[in-house]
Amino acid sequence: MMKITLLVLLIFLSLLLLCSGNLEREVVITNYLGPGIVLRIRCQSGDDNLGLHDLMFMDSFSWKFKTNSLTTLFFCTMWWEDVSGSFEVYNALRDEKRCITHCWWNILQLAAFTYNEFNGAWDIGYEWQK
Repeated sequence: MMKITLLVLLIFLSLLLLCSGNLEREVVITNYLGPGIVLRIRCQSGDDNLGLHDLMFMDSFSWKFKTNSLTTLFFCTMWWEDVSGSFEVYNALRDEKRCITHCWWNILQLAAFTYNEFNGAWDIGYEWQK
């Protein structure tokens, strides 16, 4: 009986991983630093370099991708004036539930805030080192 239960559990977990993989998600990064402050960003994964982008106040940069099981990872380096930082904007292990379809990032001078689609809250995702 124990072996059957374990087998059913393994099959269920395998199906769950297969179904959660290849979901399309979108990362959206918006500059809320203030009027006249340009946010420069460079984002990439192990496979894709999304290039350098300059975002004016309230401009956004976004991209869509399909998740690859629990290994998908994108990180960005961002800077303006004398402030900079580098952090993960999508990590499948961390964001599987937080970013159901979208990973929203609002970049403010205080911190980079990220939206949790699961609980509807904005959380600090990264604090700038000044």
